[in-house]
Amino acid sequence: MLNIALCDDEAAVLRQLQQLLAEALTDTPYHLHAFSSPAALAHAAGHGLAPDIAILDIRLEGQNGIQLARQLFPDPTRTQVIFITGYLEFCSSVYETAHVYFLLKPLQADAFRRALEKALAVHRALPAQCLTVQTGTRLQRVPLASIRYLESQGRKLVFHCQE
Repeated sequence: MLNIALCDDEAAVLRQLQQLLAEALTDTPYHLHAFSSPAALAHAAGHGLAPDIAILDIRLEGQNGIQLARQLFPDPTRTQVIFITGYLEFCSSVYETAHVYFLLKPLQADAFRRALEKALAVHRALPAQCLTVQTGTRLQRVPLASIRYLESQGRKLVFHCQE
């Protein structure tokens, strides 16, 4: 399942992003995490949220979205970042951090779909990092990104995953 994080301090833009995602990802299962402040996103990331795609406004209350992406998603192969903004002066600043797309507000459905398709293509091209576990006679692959922590119970190892 795809994990997507949205962060915009305008409620109307968050609703529009949710609608655009629902229209674009009809065949792709995803879990959406919407945040109206960078502090809320940072808190969730500190508690294990590792989105596959992050859609961030650049001009946020209290923190710049570019700085937020650099802080929370330093590994560009892990989280694909799409920046959105209504301010053209940020068009060169976005290159201070890794990202897959830069969109201007008001958001256009076609441009959003292209940005999302590019983020998905980059995400799917990444090698899947999994741990292969034997349970009885069965082999099972557990994505490393989904593991929150492991617990040892005698001779057993219990995996606690995000889902």
